[in-house]
Amino acid sequence: MEIKYKNFSSNRAFGVELELHPNLTKLEIADVVEKNSNIPVVVTGWDISYGDNYWHLKEDSTCGPKGHITKDYGWELASFKASGYKDMLHIGKIATALKNANAQINTNCGLLIHVEIADFSPEEVAVLIANWCKIEQYMCHIVPKHRLKNKHCKLWSKSRKYSAKNAYEPLEFWNKIKPNNFSPYNNLQKKVSLNLVNYAYALHRNVSERKTVELRLPASTLNGGEIINWIRFFILFVETSKEKSMPNNLVKAKNIDEMLNLVGLNHKEDVFYIWSKGLYTTKKWLLDKLLDSDAFKCKTKPSDKKLHCEIKEKLSKIH
Repeated sequence: MEIKYKNFSSNRAFGVELELHPNLTKLEIADVVEKNSNIPVVVTGWDISYGDNYWHLKEDSTCGPKGHITKDYGWELASFKASGYKDMLHIGKIATALKNANAQINTNCGLLIHVEIADFSPEEVAVLIANWCKIEQYMCHIVPKHRLKNKHCKLWSKSRKYSAKNAYEPLEFWNKIKPNNFSPYNNLQKKVSLNLVNYAYALHRNVSERKTVELRLPASTLNGGEIINWIRFFILFVETSKEKSMPNNLVKAKNIDEMLNLVGLNHKEDVFYIWSKGLYTTKKWLLDKLLDSDAFKCKTKPSDKKLHCEIKEKLSKIH
């Protein structure tokens, strides 16, 4: 068996949105960011962010303590257009600084991660979504229960647009799932765990700008390490999906090995990987989150017991 070193080397562009409780004012939040970042902050009402070279702090009517109610605003801090590990660290640093300044989150707040996929064809995006459908139930175990009830990140695996047991050709699947509503406002097609509206709109206009996929499933957090792991995990999943072909079906991955294969964190039959510190950290983070999930604490079902044992075994042998 071949032994290879594997590190996280992607420079794929990304951006992060931190949704915040309004216990601090926008000016107080902006002050924290300015004191801890060499990148400027622009403060506005609600507005679209894309490709900015600054932090964009704005109102968000969806993440106030009461939810989407008139004048019950929270705040959204959108990052600059980022790429690479240093930018991940910087975004994590700002989140930690906000936490130390007593910024808060609530159950309506999400952590939203946009990743650029301008180099993806519609068929490759179809493969990405198909792979996501296969791992989404695992991802549900690592987010709080309240996030699964949030109407702004509905699950693909519960969609009626497709049959999970069917075998689809990539273009056929794309035509089933592609968004056709491109509105930035009150657009239900955006409010799914992986949002493709920007990509579909750019494709419709035949331009490369704003070709992004947005991960909306994670709950908001001001834990810098947690944010770094989510970013690295999602970019790795995107990079891994680009190299894969369409799966035979969209049924949930049958075991932890299959799930780890789909996210790029498993060994291959003929290759044993020595993980870099970053990939090791993210793999351990993912398995630890699964192991600590409420879904497996009772372990009353045989399938739960089996999966729990698989996760413990993976953690005991992690390299």
